[in-house]
Amino acid sequence: MAIPKQSTDTLQAPAQLVRAARERAAAHDPEGAVELLVQAIGQRRDLPLAWWSLGQVLESLGRWVEASRAYEQAAQLRSSDAHVQRDYGRALVKVGRLEEAVRRLRRAASLAPRSAECQDLLGLAYHASGRRAEARMAYRRAIELDPTRASAHHHLGLLLAERGEMQPALEHLRQATELAPERPIYHRELARASLRGKNVSLARLAASRALQHDPDDPVAHLVMGWTHEMAGDRSASVTSYRRALDLDPHLSGPYYKLARLGELEDLDGIARELERPGRSTLERSELYFARAEILNRKDKPDQAWRAWSQGNAENSSAISYDRAGHRDLVERIIRATPAELFQGSRGMGDPNRMPAFIVGMPRSGTSLIEQLLAVHPQILPLGEHTGVHDLGRALRRYTDAQREFPEGLADLERDDAVRMASDYLRSFEKPAGDFERIVDKAPGNFHYLGLIAMMLPNACVIHVKRDPLDTCVSNWTTNYGQQRCVFASDLDDLADYYEDYQRLMEHWARVLPIRVHELEYEAFVADPGGEASKLHQFLDVPWNPACLDFHRSKRDVLTASALQVRQPVHRRSVGRWRKFESHLGPLLRLRG
Repeated sequence: MAIPKQSTDTLQAPAQLVRAARERAAAHDPEGAVELLVQAIGQRRDLPLAWWSLGQVLESLGRWVEASRAYEQAAQLRSSDAHVQRDYGRALVKVGRLEEAVRRLRRAASLAPRSAECQDLLGLAYHASGRRAEARMAYRRAIELDPTRASAHHHLGLLLAERGEMQPALEHLRQATELAPERPIYHRELARASLRGKNVSLARLAASRALQHDPDDPVAHLVMGWTHEMAGDRSASVTSYRRALDLDPHLSGPYYKLARLGELEDLDGIARELERPGRSTLERSELYFARAEILNRKDKPDQAWRAWSQGNAENSSAISYDRAGHRDLVERIIRATPAELFQGSRGMGDPNRMPAFIVGMPRSGTSLIEQLLAVHPQILPLGEHTGVHDLGRALRRYTDAQREFPEGLADLERDDAVRMASDYLRSFEKPAGDFERIVDKAPGNFHYLGLIAMMLPNACVIHVKRDPLDTCVSNWTTNYGQQRCVFASDLDDLADYYEDYQRLMEHWARVLPIRVHELEYEAFVADPGGEASKLHQFLDVPWNPACLDFHRSKRDVLTASALQVRQPVHRRSVGRWRKFESHLGPLLRLRG
């Protein structure tokens, strides 16, 4: 913003102009305040209060670039003022100058070490720049300084949800809504995270509260649509998605959701939206996946595959998957868990017989099997619970040697394993009811089966297997976004990840001392009743014929895929890869 020089006949004391400007701002006249502050600075450019006030007013107008320039001048003139450094750092986050934002906010935090706001903003700067471990520490420090700071709970909850730590994420997001119930975005993001945690009742409540505060929030309608979809109400979900699109015709999410449900055919509209400037990689990915769904339904597999490839390329450009690192982890797990380890650990852990773990590759049918079992009145489904994953990451805290997973498994003593089992069993809320089994469906728990065997020796495992090519094609054609299943956006990464999974499951088959039931997806599709009966016998629960009508279930822990499907759809999913064989490239080495 250009600051004009003032003629002598218009001069007024700069301090008076600043005071008048702040009064204008308080009276909701920001444009008038800007005019007065420009006059004040034109007369005296070394007045930090004028620059700082100008930054605050421009910030209130959403003019962040200009605000950052004004704050920069104030920060140069008042380098030891924590408030000025804080506001300058916040503006730098908004304009994307993240490294400088971190420096300024660290400076602010050092000048005001008891400021929860500075720590909260520093966490945002770290988070935006991809430094999630430091962001987590900053958010936690903010909450330590001020446990009632709703934004810090909200930000930490979002970060934890990104990492898949859904239980603590939901706790912090729920805390934010209780501390600031008037903030619709807090309710909306609690609803979104609840759906990721498969808690439909909490999601419905949170989405409803978000819309009560802001009935015209298109994203809240989008989340509500997802809530209806997860609850099996297709008609209501379509209505909500269309309402979101009516409120914001440029919102990418409803295009993907409606296309996936077969309720959108507008390829020209999607093409126009893809041409809009300023689209994020996440938005472009959703639009490409929407295009792919429509083209696939029109039986144009080559064009559909091209659109899926474009969507995955958008996701891949924004994420980083360490293929070699994952392979090394698998090799370390295999070396750290020889059969002798389990022979020497007999009698360890908690003898509780209730936990059953469903593992396998994503898109292999684990959600389908969980939904079938969830209908049983004696089975408590946990959804994709992160309890075992969290314990694996925290393993060193339980042993004297304090080695990380997986090497630290050799250091576990009986009392350590009992404590870990106790913490796992306390990591979820158990509703009232007489349950015989707890079903934990987190596909990635195949990494932690050795830990499960040591802390819960009477637990059992259901390993869901599916044709590797169908599994990988299903992953490739699923839009996970940029936070989940990061290996699925590149065919080479996907093929390597499947081989790692396969190698580790073959190792567990040789060494695990706990019971494992292997269920083939194709066998279930061919004979759901027979396979379901075998599952009931394995879990030692009475046969419940209602499980074969699992898609009618109203239980809270549901999955969209399980609710949309019927048996004919399952049958069409067998051998689906053949339709795209010419495009599979590195996946073909998995055949057979």
